[in-house]
Formats: sequence, structure tokens, C-alpha cells
Amino acid sequence: MMRINLLGIEKQTFRAPAEFTPAKQGLTFGAALLVAALAVGIPYRILSGQIAGIQVELDEERAEERRLAGIKAQIMQYQAQQQQLNSRINTINQLRRSQTGPVQLLNMLGVVVNQTPNLWIRTMRRQGARVLLNGEASSVDQIADFIENLKKTGLFVDVQMRESFQDNVAENVVRFKFNLDCLWRPVGPPQPAAPAAAPRAAG
Repeated sequence: MMRINLLGIEKQTFRAPAEFTPAKQGLTFGAALLVAALAVGIPYRILSGQIAGIQVELDEERAEERRLAGIKAQIMQYQAQQQQLNSRINTINQLRRSQTGPVQLLNMLGVVVNQTPNLWIRTMRRQGARVLLNGEASSVDQIADFIENLKKTGLFVDVQMRESFQDNVAENVVRFKFNLDCLWRPVGPPQPAAPAAAPRAAG
């Protein structure tokens, strides 16, 4: 018996799904691993490059910070030296303008101060026969040298240290302040010889 397709529609045939073989499974798994590696590896390389760049910038900034710290230390040292020089000049000018003592005392004191580096006399006044000095130095050794230089002149005698203490005037800047007094024994001008007695007339 013949069957006639009255609807005019071609009969569709259905194929069974392709068999998923182990080879295809491995290929699919490998492709998935490759995609995952790319998804993780590319951002990781980008981040690693950024971190390396930041580390380089950080090292450069630290090197620049060390360089600036050295320059700052040099500037502070220069400023301290400049301050010492200005203070020394002001002290000398003050002593020259002072009217509290004789010229010989001021001149001799200026000579002794100039012989002692990094030492300054802040004030000087007379109290009876004694001279009272207030000053400061960079170390106690300089104060000791100053006292020794005073004694060497032979004009400052009985030098007495009354007070000495450390004073931190600024960061990394230390001063040793002192108060002392001494007797001033100036060398007087030569006395004129007494006139010879006139010979007595013979009587």
C-alpha cells in the first residue's frame, strides 16, 4: 500500500546528538583553562608593572629626600656659622662703643676673645676693681682656653669662674654659657724721672 503525503511537507529526520568524546572534553577543558589564564594573567602583569613603577618612584623620592636632608644640614651649619660670625662682630662693636671701662681694658679683652675661637662675650661691667664677664662658647674647652688666655696677658688676674651651664639654643646647636670675674691690673704709663736737685751755691 502506498502512503501519500497530503500536507506537502517534507518529513524531517532527527539525528542523534554527537557523542562527547574524551578528546573533545580535554580540548574544551584546555580552552577553558587558557581563557582563565588570560583573564588572570593579563591583569596580573598589568598590576605587576604598575607596582614596579611605583617602587621605582618611591626609591627616587627616598633618594631625593636623603639629598634634601643633606642640603638642609649644610644650610643649618652655614646659618649657625653665620650667626656666630655676626654675634662676634656685634660683640666687638659693642665693646668698642662701651664706655664702662678704659680703652686699654676693652682692647685687651678684644684681643683675648679673638684668640679663642667660637667664644663670645655678651656683657661686661666693672664692679669695683673686678671685671664681670658674661658670655658663651661652643664647648667647655673653649671656656678653659679663654680663661688661660686671660691669665697669659698678665693684666687679668684672679680669674674666678662663677657659673657655667649648657644651653640647647636650637636643634643640633649647643652653647655653654658662663659667668666669670677677674681683677684688671693695667700697666700704667712710665712715670717721669724726678728732676735732679739744683746744686747749692757755695757759701
